[in-house]
Amino acid sequence: MRILPPKSDSAAEALEAAEGPTLVVVDDDPTTLDLLTRLLKKKYAVRSFSAPAEAVADLRREPAEIVISDYALPEMNGVEFIHEIHRIVPGAKRIVITGRADLQTAVHSVNEAQVDFFLTKPVGAEELYQAVEKLWKNRQLEIERDRLAEQNERMIAQLQRFNVKLEDTVRQRTTALSESNKRLTGALKEIEAKNNALTILNESLNVMATVDSLTGLFNRREFHLRLTSEWNRYQRYNRPFSVIMLDIDLFKKVNDTHGHECGDSVLHGLGALLKQHKRRQDVVCRYGGEEFVIILAETLLDAAFKAAEKIRNLVATHTFRCKNVRVPLRVSLGVAGAREHRPGDGAELVKIADQGLYRAKQEGRNRTAVVEGVDSERLLLISGG
Repeated sequence: MRILPPKSDSAAEALEAAEGPTLVVVDDDPTTLDLLTRLLKKKYAVRSFSAPAEAVADLRREPAEIVISDYALPEMNGVEFIHEIHRIVPGAKRIVITGRADLQTAVHSVNEAQVDFFLTKPVGAEELYQAVEKLWKNRQLEIERDRLAEQNERMIAQLQRFNVKLEDTVRQRTTALSESNKRLTGALKEIEAKNNALTILNESLNVMATVDSLTGLFNRREFHLRLTSEWNRYQRYNRPFSVIMLDIDLFKKVNDTHGHECGDSVLHGLGALLKQHKRRQDVVCRYGGEEFVIILAETLLDAAFKAAEKIRNLVATHTFRCKNVRVPLRVSLGVAGAREHRPGDGAELVKIADQGLYRAKQEGRNRTAVVEGVDSERLLLISGG
């Protein structure tokens, strides 16, 4: 495994580990484990293990806030290991690193082990730090939310006990009722203020759990929930729907030429463009990296193909800019229809759309393609170029 070094000077490399989360890193490759450990120890407290069983035993004794694991491990794969960690330390955040960047691996990791971050090799140091920092912030928010909820429960219990005492006081001393009511009003206002703070925090956490922070679109986890809902509606009422998979052509060239900051700016701009031109009932999500997916409700395959072509032309003619430099973009798309392809489930429909996207790339990029099925080489529709 190759770890890309952080963009920093020699002085930054000598920084001591800052106060923050405790990390457990597991990788059976000694070189990779050493590189990961040295990188992460610059900022965090790290415990490293080459065998998952040793890490499991260690975490039983002393929990950690974040667990980072390679996907391919000798005793069990990374997803199985992370699943076991989730059982032992439910609050720990989970990252899986793998050289297998295929869709099936990613979906399996998210669905089976509830992985919070899925990184593909080679992993950049900044990318690794950003993942850890984001998960640590999420964990701190969860802790604060739980603390507020517990404090709220204590306040309610305290208020209940206070009411019991108040009733006894009322029976004994009617003259003390006015002062007691003043104290009760103050307590109720304090509880209301804390409830409002908890509501705001919960709303913020809900947004973080469903929305991709860079593009403002729904994230992969929310996509799978929406896909399941649409698939159930299709199964029950036979209402058509289609899926479009979209990938930016040669996106690495954008990062290499203009820098990752411009790459992020382009992704943000594309997300805004897709959101601006979608129909009210369409669901647009960032699937990962430079890949996006769209669920088109009440849409047959031919109409979905036309919609994909409209998006392709829209992107090709749109002016994306970063630092006053024009950044031209082209996209390839794959389309699949539930009624036309008749997949076994929603996941298979996504695979068919992804196969179409792969075929569009093969045919020269900047194209929209529809294939017959997951394992089929037969093109049903293709346009573009």
